[in-house]
Amino acid sequence: MRPLLLLFAFLFIYDFCNAQYVRFVDRYDLEVTDTTGTSFTYFEIIREFGQAVKIERFRKDSVKVSESTTLFDSLGNVKGFRKRDLFESGKSEFVYSEDKSKREIEKIRYYESGDVKSQKFFRDGQLVNEAYFDKEGQSISYLESREAIPEDGKEGWTNYMIKNLSYPQAARSARAEGTIIVICLVDKEGNLKDPQIINKGEYHPSLEKEAIMLIEKYPDQFTPAMEDGEVVESFFRFPVRFKLS
Repeated sequence: MRPLLLLFAFLFIYDFCNAQYVRFVDRYDLEVTDTTGTSFTYFEIIREFGQAVKIERFRKDSVKVSESTTLFDSLGNVKGFRKRDLFESGKSEFVYSEDKSKREIEKIRYYESGDVKSQKFFRDGQLVNEAYFDKEGQSISYLESREAIPEDGKEGWTNYMIKNLSYPQAARSARAEGTIIVICLVDKEGNLKDPQIINKGEYHPSLEKEAIMLIEKYPDQFTPAMEDGEVVESFFRFPVRFKLS
């Protein structure tokens, strides 16, 4: 695993900055261009260092929550990527490292004490090895991780869509079709919150409105996501397809 980490060693000490700018994003990583009319969640300081780009992300109160570095080759293709999520204390919470040329990925999650909680290594998309540790540093067998799951799984969500999705008359009259991509927060209790459209403006407005209503009317709770044994908030994407018969 060490060669993968060495790829990024110079990225965090090389300090010749060629360009710098600020970007505002919401909780879904969607860029906010008008900060006067829309509330942003984070602001990012983006620096270009030759063939590398470093992004530091901060909350509105200026607490840093993550930093990432992307390394490009001479053709502009991504060669490597490293991201570090931070606890409020500034210590590492999660580190993701990827070497594109070797097709290797390493994921390390930490306790706030700084001790390693889990470590996973992938090659060619396959898990090669994994290790888990308790707060005392002792090796343990497994810590569960899972994505958020709708009531009765994907089949339950599909059945809900079939029963509740309506084709707006305005879109039908305009012969409008399309797939609306909705993203929302699934909180630790499994509630769906703050649905937003990722591809906003690509299709008829009435289709967008219907897709949001479909999420807002969902009567059940999800099984919340879990990371290394802890229930966590997560984001869930819903493709809502409208097609005239």
